[in-house]
Amino acid sequence: KVILKGLGKLIQKWPSKSPMIRKKVMGALTATMVNAKSDSLISYSFSSLQKFNISMKEISNDLVFYYSLFLSHPTFKVRKSCATFLLSMQNYFPFIRLRLLSFVGTETHEELRVSIFENLGGENKELISPLIQLFHDSTSSVRRLALIKLCNIQGATPFISNYVNEV
Repeated sequence: KVILKGLGKLIQKWPSKSPMIRKKVMGALTATMVNAKSDSLISYSFSSLQKFNISMKEISNDLVFYYSLFLSHPTFKVRKSCATFLLSMQNYFPFIRLRLLSFVGTETHEELRVSIFENLGGENKELISPLIQLFHDSTSSVRRLALIKLCNIQGATPFISNYVNEV
């Protein structure tokens, strides 16, 4: 923790060195996640990645997808830190929105589901189908958010009309 805080301050003092430092930190934190025996270490690694403001140029699609596998981790703390990190990456990697929507549909912790869903962005047509699936969710707040998000997508009006006619 102390080293990561120091590296964070180093980045602030010498911004020209920040890409190299972030790359090294990302490699070390990813290795920690892969080899960690402790859920707390995995969770802390995600939190640390988020603090280092990793840019799209510094991370690959494959690595982001690998990180998303932790959404299925048995420990709530890991799933929460992973989902929070992925939310911070959603503007760089739009495919992550679909992964997070799937997570919202399967996560068992209600507060986490709603929190992630509330902060999920995107207004593209590929989100229509997963959002329609969430109309049938058992939680009313998830259904409400699905309708709100669907209303923001151009071309979703026929799907909303079909849903209203269903109800």
